[in-house]
Amino acid sequence: MSLAFAGPAAYLTWDHNRVLRLLDEIEIQVHDNHIQQARRAYARVQRDYLRHLRLEEELVFPVFAARAGLTGGPTVGLREEHGELRRALELMDAGLAAADAKAFDDGLSYLRAVLPGHRSKEERLLFPTMDSLLSGKERQAFVDRLQRE
Repeated sequence: MSLAFAGPAAYLTWDHNRVLRLLDEIEIQVHDNHIQQARRAYARVQRDYLRHLRLEEELVFPVFAARAGLTGGPTVGLREEHGELRRALELMDAGLAAADAKAFDDGLSYLRAVLPGHRSKEERLLFPTMDSLLSGKERQAFVDRLQRE
């Protein structure tokens, strides 16, 4: 079942928040020493967050660049930050695989250091601009595609 969203900005922001809430839950599991439970939950979070990054890189960034007429522009920096976010995910994964709460926390701290500035660029600039560059029908079709991918 698909949820209704007014446009890509609403969907992508919702997806950011959903994944981060799940990470908060995993952090509690790790600190409560429920490592096996945290590993299972993290596998889903990692898959979902990597999916989110892929959607941005393969769908959002190209459409934004084409519609805005920017071939280099802001998406270059956002892609670089995605590399840092992937590295943070790898560190958390390795920490959980080793049952090492400190290593997991180090990865989570790294993610939390990169994420505020990154999210701000996306949620205050990129995503709203995407909405404005698409017609109403295009916004809905784009959200439908994001949900399907």
